[in-house]
Amino acid sequence: MRRIQNMIYKFGNLTLLVYLFLLFTNNCLATDRCSEYVDKKQYSLAIKVCTEKIMKEKPLAVNFYNRGTAYLNKGEHSRAIEDFNSSINLSPDYFEAYNNRGSAYAILGEIQKAIDDFNKSIELNPYFSAPYYNRGNAYKSVGNKVQALSDYNKAVEIGSKDPLAFYNRAGYYDENGNYQQAIIDYTNALKLDSKFEYAYGNRGLAYGKSGLYKKSIEDFSVAIKLNPNRAENYYNRGIAYHKLGKKMEAFKDYKRAAKLGYEPAQDFLRSQSDK
Repeated sequence: MRRIQNMIYKFGNLTLLVYLFLLFTNNCLATDRCSEYVDKKQYSLAIKVCTEKIMKEKPLAVNFYNRGTAYLNKGEHSRAIEDFNSSINLSPDYFEAYNNRGSAYAILGEIQKAIDDFNKSIELNPYFSAPYYNRGNAYKSVGNKVQALSDYNKAVEIGSKDPLAFYNRAGYYDENGNYQQAIIDYTNALKLDSKFEYAYGNRGLAYGKSGLYKKSIEDFSVAIKLNPNRAENYYNRGIAYHKLGKKMEAFKDYKRAAKLGYEPAQDFLRSQSDK
């Protein structure tokens, strides 16, 4: 029972693969409904429309690319890879397709294939920031911290307007205990995208780990406003309230997280009812 009670004082992890291996979905090659649905994150509609275009018209690399991106965002990684293969076969210099195929390989744990694709994307367009931070994540996953940080720094250097360049480097600093630098990078990401829910949630975690619980609560509150269904943010805000001695507010958040299915919150509340 002691183990469960102590769990509540550890901030929960807030991570999403789609951000760790970010997809480049904005497409300058087409402005049709297929790419429009991808950009709006309406992935099922995107797949339907893209498939219709592929079946009825002469297939274009961009149609396979957009459908592959939609599949990737829906978690259908093998189908995504098949479409990116078709896209690359039709257009061998399609650097975005290499980046996204690398993302799919990385999620599937095929890290060397992912790195090879990120390398190719960078070779075709060295001024595209996404494959740098994606390759950094791939290197980080296999313990190559030196190369990972080098890639994150390069991504920030060439992608100074890309919030995900800062976000991914912040994640590296956070995982290595450099919370101050992580907070700076999350803040830079939020300056570029003020509705970046995950940046608020993760900056809240970094503030919490630094003992800045009031700032932590502020960030979790914004993240919750942006997405009321993310259980981790309620749980982590509850911990921050608990650290400040505000148990009533804390338990309200734990109960909300538990209701949303978050197991650490459920375990803690169960431990309290067993007393």
